[in-house]
Amino acid sequence: MEQNIYGYVIAPEDNVAVALGQMQQGDYAVLCGYDDRKLCCRDTISEGHKISVKQIVSGEAIVKGGFAIGVACRDILPGEHVHIHNLCSFTDTGGHRYDNP
Repeated sequence: MEQNIYGYVIAPEDNVAVALGQMQQGDYAVLCGYDDRKLCCRDTISEGHKISVKQIVSGEAIVKGGFAIGVACRDILPGEHVHIHNLCSFTDTGGHRYDNP
């Protein structure tokens, strides 16, 4: 059963929101700080984790709180969980990724 869970966009330039509760695939994230827009979750996202609020292309900066916190290791669709499986640090040389099978 789908439900509305809130996500918080900290700064206007952010391309991710922080989940304010556990989100299940198919739930709707109501994005506070982003015109209260609704976004369908593509993945299960734990409270406190990041959800993409727009398309992020591979190599683009992930911006949270107005600051770049890393880069996308692959293209990320709106509503996807953003975490170590698709977010790389600026110091990552590409030799070590934390993909989960």
